[in-house]
Amino acid sequence: MILKQKKKEVEALKQKFYAAKNGQDAEAMKEILGVMSAFEEKKKSKAALRVQNEDSGIKRWTIEELRKKPAGLNAARLESYLSDADFKAIFKMTKFQFKDAPDWKKKKLKQDAGLL
Repeated sequence: MILKQKKKEVEALKQKFYAAKNGQDAEAMKEILGVMSAFEEKKKSKAALRVQNEDSGIKRWTIEELRKKPAGLNAARLESYLSDADFKAIFKMTKFQFKDAPDWKKKKLKQDAGLL
């Protein structure tokens, strides 16, 4: 029952999108932009929560320790073992901002920090 209702809502939103796309309905475009904005905010808050949860109860390492590539750690994600303060000092951004950065930038930052 709920699935049918959600499917109808999606179809209605699609129709409004096509009407707005063709310049036929300015109000529909405002509604679509509002839905998209709410979706983006929800995505950001989920990502922030993941970062926050990752810091709970995990042993933190210093940059010097991580540069030695300790056994048992995920070598592709050594930066995730840094404390928030060390991370910000080394990468000049928060873990949340780092997760949103393009892959080429992450690679360069990790290389500059000696973590590759």
